[in-house]
Amino acid sequence: MYKMILVDDSERVRNGLKMSMDWSKHQIEIVGEAEDGLEALQLIREVKPDLIISDVIMPHMNGLELTEKALCIVPHVKVILLSGYDNFPYVQTAIRNGAFDYLLKPSKIEELFAIIEKAKQSKA
Repeated sequence: MYKMILVDDSERVRNGLKMSMDWSKHQIEIVGEAEDGLEALQLIREVKPDLIISDVIMPHMNGLELTEKALCIVPHVKVILLSGYDNFPYVQTAIRNGAFDYLLKPSKIEELFAIIEKAKQSKA
């Protein structure tokens, strides 16, 4: 079972992601959620997730910074960033910081799921 956390300052987005599919059917357990980067960092230390789906723009610590710090704690974690901003410098920074992928909101669940499956297959 792959452990996943959801990080977004919008409870509506987190709930939408949780309800979007039967995660356990795909061998994924949502082990926590956070509404900002600092809260996520604490959660990452506690649960050592395999996957993180995170917003980019959040209070206290953005998703780009979170990606970099998460990989220091859990080097194998795959971070998928979601953003409403089509901003190429964000994408560049995300890749430099080790993000697995970067999707624009709103994204189709099929697109997100395909990236999650690719992340699971690339797990060392």
